[in-house]
This record gives sequence, C-alpha cells and structure tokens, in this order.
Amino acid sequence: MTEIAIPRPVLASRPGQRWWVMAGLLVALIVALMIAGWIPSPWNTQQSADLKQLLVDARSNDQEVRIAALLALGQRRESLPDVLPAVLESLSHREEIVRHAAQLAIRDLGDEVIPLLQPWIESSELDRYGKGAEAVRAIGPAADVWTDALIAHLSNDDMRIRLASLFALREVGPAAMNGLDKYIELLDDPEFNVVVNACRVLGGLGPAANKAVPKIMTLLDEDEEGKNNLSVRSTAAETLGALGPVRGIDVVGALTAKLDVFYQLEKERALIGLGHLGSAASSALPKIKSLMGDSEDPTNMASRAVMPRAALTYFYVSGDLDTTLRAFERLLASPSYETETISRIADLKERAKPLVPSLIAKLDSDEEFTREHAIWALAAIGPAANQAVSKLKRLSQDDPDALIRDAARRAIITISGNAGP
Repeated sequence: MTEIAIPRPVLASRPGQRWWVMAGLLVALIVALMIAGWIPSPWNTQQSADLKQLLVDARSNDQEVRIAALLALGQRRESLPDVLPAVLESLSHREEIVRHAAQLAIRDLGDEVIPLLQPWIESSELDRYGKGAEAVRAIGPAADVWTDALIAHLSNDDMRIRLASLFALREVGPAAMNGLDKYIELLDDPEFNVVVNACRVLGGLGPAANKAVPKIMTLLDEDEEGKNNLSVRSTAAETLGALGPVRGIDVVGALTAKLDVFYQLEKERALIGLGHLGSAASSALPKIKSLMGDSEDPTNMASRAVMPRAALTYFYVSGDLDTTLRAFERLLASPSYETETISRIADLKERAKPLVPSLIAKLDSDEEFTREHAIWALAAIGPAANQAVSKLKRLSQDDPDALIRDAARRAIITISGNAGP
C-alpha cells in the first residue's frame, strides 16, 4: 500500500516577533555586561558622581556643607572602604559639631568599619593612629577587638598617643580590664591629662578596678608639687564613686567633704561620685539637698551652678524621684540652667516621662544647642516620649540646622521604632 505524504503547513514568518526576541536578548546581554563591569552603568555612573561630590564636600571649609556630607556618607555602607578616609579626617576637626557629625557617620557605617581600621590602629604615625583610635572611641564596645593594640600604645613616649589610646579605651567596655595595672601605673604620669583619662578608664571599669582606690585617694587634694590640679582632683572624686566603697577607706566621707570646696567643678564631680555609690552615700543626703536650691543664701552662686547635678544625685542616693522631678521642673524655667538640666533629665531615661511636655516646649527654643539637647533627652526617655513625635517630625524636615534634623530623625526611630519620617 502506497503511503501518502501529508504536507505539513508552513508557518508564516513573523518578523515582529523575531525583533522582540532579539531586542530582549540584547538587553539581557547589556545588563549582564554592566553587572560584570565590562561597560559602565548609567545608574552606577550617577552614583559614582554623587559619591565623588560627597567626598569633596566632606572636606569642605564650609561647616554646614561638611556636616551634611558626613551625615550622608554615613548612609553609604555600600561605598566602603572608599568613604572611610574622608570620615576619619573629620574625627579630629577643630569644631566639636563637625567631630560629632563624623562620629555619627562612623556609627552609621556599622561594624564593617572595624576590620578596615587596621592600617590606622597599627600605624606609628601620630595623626594616622589618632584617627583610628577616635574611630574605636566612636564605635564603642563593638570595636573591642582593638583593645590590646590600644593598651600597647600606652607605653609610647609621645603623650599624645597615650592620650588617644586612653580616650578610646574609655569606650571599649569590659575588654579594657586587660590594662588595669597599666592604668594604675599611669596615675603617676607626669602629664596631668594622662592622669585624668587614666582615672576615667578606671571609673568605667567600675568596682572590678577598685584596687586603684588607695592610689586615687592621694589625688583628691592639692599637693606641694602642684601635680594634683583642679582637673585631676575633680576627676579623682568622680572615679572614687564609680569604683565603689572599699573596706577601711572612707570614700563617702571624702566625697562629702568635696561638696564644701570652692570650685564648682570639684563639687559637681563629687556629686557624680556620690551618685555612683547610691544608697551607700545616704549620710551625704542633707548636704546634697542643700545644693539643689534649698539653700537660704541667695548669693551662693557656686551651689546654684551644680543644682541639676545635685537633684539627680539626690534621686540616685535617696530613691525619691518626685523631689528630683520638681527640682528639674523649676530649673528648666531658667535659661541659665536649662541645658545642664535637660542633660540630667536624659540621665533619668523613662523615669523622666512627667517632664516630656516641658521638653517638647524646649523644641521651640531659638537656641540650637537647647533644641538639640531636648531632642536627645526625648530619645533617651524612649517610647514614653511618644507625644513628641509629631513635633520631632517637623524638626526633622524643617529645622535649618543639619545636625538637629538628623538628631530628630534618630529620635523618632528610637521613640516610635519606625524608619523615621
């Protein structure tokens, strides 16, 4: 039987369809080449141009331009390590607000920065090492991997390198305990700034470092050589309280005596020390309360200068929050004391909730410093300050100061837990 060939239909050619397929393949090829870096991406080119401008602006002599650029670089983690040198340069800037912006940028860049600091931390050059140490200081305990390297630099002949190391060690947390004996040794350093910052490192270690107490007691009073200047004496008082009571040494009595000295700095830091001691310093309460503004002597201006600190210490020692809150409310009404009072309110954290309305009112201040302090205090109070969010959103968008806009944005995140305005 003969097979019959059945002809197959010939499909008509569709030129339009082939064109779209070819165009799709071409686009896919171009995208692949862009990803591989063989040809430049228009988006990457724009991002690269933006980054180059930010790096230029981060070194600008115009303070506002520089601050805005630093804050923006902090949001460019994907551009590490390229952004790091420009940010590090500003950590040692002469202006505090520029340094603050650089610190915020370092923290925002995150833990990825930490291993990148090696060339700076291991440098023997003062300027380069100092920048690395400042970065560790800004990052805090997360950067404690560099603790031993910082401690090793405490033996450097250059006082500035010893100081840079101590500044950083104050912030690395418990890991700093590795250098305890060295810090005690530095209490005899010929440079008083080194002594002061060795005290501060010891204070940060708390009671675990109380073997330093006998030596620090010798720094409380003026000496014949003049080594124990005001900074040394006042810092020693604060540190004693942080190290806690020691059997056989009257730390509370020594700090209470400091509340009668002439210099307000000694009074304030003795109050900090007594606050660290808490209820163990209850014998000092009458004197502490007299410094809160209850004194009948209206000319006692030295005491008035430490009122906010005394009010906070009174709570730490007595546990009487209501008395402290009333004192703060009164002090907030005076422009002379408001900034210091706002900072002490922040120390109370969520316990300062009753003062939130007063802090919100400070957000309308004509003084940038007051507005910024009020923002950070509200952030410290946390979710209990939720009623401040609407005004903080306005500041985050409209305030003329870049640092205040940034502070408001961060405060909103802290208070409400969202991504900000």
